Amino acid sequence: MYLSSQEIQSSRIASLGHLQQAAGLCFDTTARFSDLLLNEGRTLLRQDWQEDVWLQAWPQSSSRMFQASCQIVGEAHQGLLYLAEHQVRLFDAALCKTLERLIRITPPEAEPAVIASRVAVEQAEVALHDLTEQACRNIELAEQLLQPPAPVAASGTTPASAAVIASAITPAPAKPRSRKRQTD
Repeated sequence: MYLSSQEIQSSRIASLGHLQQAAGLCFDTTARFSDLLLNEGRTLLRQDWQEDVWLQAWPQSSSRMFQASCQIVGEAHQGLLYLAEHQVRLFDAALCKTLERLIRITPPEAEPAVIASRVAVEQAEVALHDLTEQACRNIELAEQLLQPPAPVAASGTTPASAAVIASAITPAPAKPRSRKRQTD
């Protein structure tokens, strides 16, 4: 019923790998923010020290920094979402192995309950994957919306904004549900 020592060891190693990847992602994000601030500071310092030049350059500089910051945060968020999903899958795999072993030793009367638990875990994993994918699509959509506008086409909308709007209003395909919710 329990996991073998080798399965526990491989699970621990994989978990440590996920933790190491998350730490690396955080360090990379911090380095990217440092580079962004350093480069923007250098750019502003290379300009003339006249107040009107700084006041004219400030909106463009802050806009660039905001867009780059949103992109950095979005990419870090996507990476953390994927790492969290992989960690949950690792836990689910160990749980499913335990449930499989439990099915072998359980009395026939309790077997449907154990099978239902295993199916619930598998469905939760699929739901988590779908939520992660949707969250990453939303991050990409937000990054596209933050891009500077392209030249206006004859229709009055930019090609990029038309594609973003179309993708935003296109619903994701609905998944069939196995059971209907009952209301009181």
